[in-house]
Parts: sequence; structure tokens; C-alpha cells
Amino acid sequence: MRRITSLLKSREHKKIFFNIQNLFFFQGTNFIVPLITIPYIVRVIGPEKFGILSFAEALNYYFVLITDYGFNITGTQQISIERDNPHNRNNIFASIFSVKLLLMVGCAVLLLLLILSFPTIRENSIIYFLYFLIVPGNILLSYWFFLGMEEMHYLNYPNLISKIGYTLFIFLFLREESDFYLVPLFFGSFMVLGGSVSCAIIFKKFGIEWKTPSLREVRNSMKNGWSIFISTFAINLYRRSNVFILGLVAPNAAVGFYSAGEKIIKALQSAFEPITQAFYPFVARKKQISILQALRPIAYLIKWLGGGTLIIALVMVLFARPLTILALGEKFLPAVAVLRIAAFVISIGVLNYIIGIIFMTNFDFKKEFSQRVILTGLVNVFVCFVLSYFWEEVGASISFLFAEAFLLMLLVTFSMRRREAWSSPNEI
Repeated sequence: MRRITSLLKSREHKKIFFNIQNLFFFQGTNFIVPLITIPYIVRVIGPEKFGILSFAEALNYYFVLITDYGFNITGTQQISIERDNPHNRNNIFASIFSVKLLLMVGCAVLLLLLILSFPTIRENSIIYFLYFLIVPGNILLSYWFFLGMEEMHYLNYPNLISKIGYTLFIFLFLREESDFYLVPLFFGSFMVLGGSVSCAIIFKKFGIEWKTPSLREVRNSMKNGWSIFISTFAINLYRRSNVFILGLVAPNAAVGFYSAGEKIIKALQSAFEPITQAFYPFVARKKQISILQALRPIAYLIKWLGGGTLIIALVMVLFARPLTILALGEKFLPAVAVLRIAAFVISIGVLNYIIGIIFMTNFDFKKEFSQRVILTGLVNVFVCFVLSYFWEEVGASISFLFAEAFLLMLLVTFSMRRREAWSSPNEI
């Protein structure tokens, strides 16, 4: 307790706690909104239509990943280092934003080709087009910029606008099963609105002036983000691909059962993201001063977040059935198995972020982290296909847990083997 009090007295630590507080508020809305809207949505449209929406959403989140291009990590790091240099900060923003826009155009073309090529996708093409709105919405939001500036409280305004607007419109206009197309319409539209407000704040509050970046700046941004892009894309081969893979081999209802359970798990995971994300730029700056000062907060996170999330996972296992009935209704009882199996993903996923992102990327192991994530992603694709084919939503859940545990094993093994490379004998 005395140690925590002393931390709070430091101006620098006050700043990080302030950012954590605002990230909690930001993620709190992301956590609460699904808990409010999903029970209503699934009861109105049923498992099958919910499965169609989940499959379309999973496909479009690949486009979000492509346009993110690892900038949530590398962009945050660059802005954090140059946050007191307006000229360099301006150049970083312009080059990263330009790359994102170019990638979005490519994604739009790819989506059109997929719709024209696959009858099952073309049958619900309007759903896929509407969900594509999350791509420009995410680009405009520019989460990475606020995180790098350590000024996360500004994101609360656009986030509240998008989440409150979406929630109100769902309850006002979603009335029957045939209205299921309204879910992606409202979700995407309010993301674009919130993102527009976010962009306005960036230009007005932080003095960003648009300038067309040079080809060299664009190329450098793409080069800097490449390894993290591959890593984050591979991460999502097991964190987001299971819904998509399940949709290829199982009925829409099974996709709905799995997706509903997975959303509850991810909503709980998001409650801890403010802490890990706020510590990333903090550790990046501390690493420039001292290895020991960077390692201390990492050890603290592993001890307390790891233990706390493990307790939550055990509670989830014990109360999965009443929670499913309360949140999703009797029609979604197959999701009980999903919750019980995937509950430990909450704890293991947090540890993977701390070791993989906060530790390895800040200690110049981006390439090694990327390699292990790619391996995990590829293994998960194979495992998920096989298990989903035989056991549908249960198989996808087992694959989800297996992939997180497999990655944790790889990251811990690497860190221990390379201890001499990241520790300092003079400081530790």
C-alpha cells in the first residue's frame, strides 16, 4: 500500500494513472455496450441471423487489421518519442494516415472481388458493405495518436458519441428478425461519426496540419509497421479467425453460438486493456533511460494482472450457465460450453500482451515476436478447421484456448533463453 501511495505522488506516475483511468472509461463503454445490446440483438434476430452478422463482421475486421498495419504499436511508439516535436509529429501523422487511406482503397477492391466471386457472400452483400464502414471509422479514430501522446481522455468524446448513438438506434429501430441489416448499418455509421469527431480534435487541439507526405515518408512508415503488422495479423489468425473459419464449415447457428460466447470473453478481456495499453508508451520511454526502470512495471503487470484475470476465469467457469441464460437467453445454451472452455483465454491473453507487446517489442525483439505469432496463427488455422469440422462451436473454442496457451509457451521459452540479451548485469 505504501508503495502504491509513493507511486501516486510522482508526477510521471500520476500521468500514467490518469491515462489508465481514461482508458478504463474508453474501454468501459466498449465493454458495457455489448453487454447491453447483444442480449437484445440475439433475442430479436436469433442464432442464425446472428451467425450471418458475425461472419460478415469477422471478414471486415480483416480489413481493419490491414489498415491498422501495426501502427497501433509502431505509430504509438513514434508519436510517444516525438510528442514534444510538432514538426516530426506532424510528419508521422500525415505519413501513417496516408498509408491507411491507400490500404483502405485496396481493401474495398478486395471486398468487391470477394462478393462477386462467392455466391454465399453475394447473397448478403449489403451486410458486408455496411460492415465495411468500420474501416474508415477506425482510420478516422486514430487511436494510436492519442495513445502515443498519452492524452487518451480526448478519445472519450467520439467514443461516447458512437457507442451511445449505436445503442439508442438499436433499441429504437431493431424490432424483428428481418431488421438484422440495421445492426451493421448503425454500428458502422456511428463509428464513422465518432471517428470524424476524433479527427477534428486532432487537428484543432494538437495543431496537426495536413501535408502530403513524400514517397519516402510513406515507404518508411510501411517499413516500420511491417513486422508488427505481420504479428498482429497473425495474432488475429487465432483471435478473430475462428468465427470466419467456423462459418466455412459449420451452420450459421453454430457460428452464432460461438460468436456470442466469444464476444462475452472479449468484452471481459477489454476491461484490462486500458492498463496494458497505457503501460506500453510508458515502458518505451523508460527503456530509453534504464533497463531496470522498464522491467519493473512489466514484472508488476505479470504478477497482478496475471493473478487477477486467472480468478475471473475460474469464476466464469463456475457461473457459465446462469451467465449465458442471463445474457443470451435459452436459445443460446450451447454457448455455455464456449464460455467454460474459452474462459482462461482472458488470463493467458493478457500475459501474451504483456510479454509479447510491452516487453518484446520494446526490447527490440519485434522480429522474434512476429515469428512466434505467425507460427501460432498458422497452427490455429489448421487446428480450428479440423476441430470446427467435427465439433463446431466447441471445437472452435478449444482451438481458441489452445492457440493462446501455445503462444504463451513460445514467448516464455524465448524470453528465458535470451535473458542475457535483455537483462543488464549492472542493473539487475
